[in-house]
Amino acid sequence: MLWADQIWAQHHSDAYWKFLITVLVFALATLIATTNRLLLRSPRLVDTLYPATAAAAYTAALTITIMVYRDNGDGWQLFAVLLILALLGEILAPILERYMAADETRAERLLGTVAGVSVVAVAGGGRVVRVGQREIPLRDGESVVVRPTA
Repeated sequence: MLWADQIWAQHHSDAYWKFLITVLVFALATLIATTNRLLLRSPRLVDTLYPATAAAAYTAALTITIMVYRDNGDGWQLFAVLLILALLGEILAPILERYMAADETRAERLLGTVAGVSVVAVAGGGRVVRVGQREIPLRDGESVVVRPTA
């Protein structure tokens, strides 16, 4: 709304432009931090990659804001490095999530015992049923029912 106001009202105040740039860079930093968190499910990545990416994004926003308010271009190297780190965290999030999920220990939950056979839920693997060493993918709308043989 602030940018729409600027477009139609055509404010000529430098202070207003600086305020608009500040709002924009912090909105972009929030977008990077939020999408990064939404991409991560692995507790290890949530504890490491997310804070690092968010810190880099917000520090980059703070750096560019200081540069704008001081009317000084010094610090652009720091801004560039922080921006690269924030974008790298954003890009690597889905890639690392995929590989970290494969490495994390799979928790097992005993669902029950039928005719001396344990039925166990295992984290990960998607919609697949394992019978011994065989993996059988489930179709959409299918679920698993375990019945003792008569």
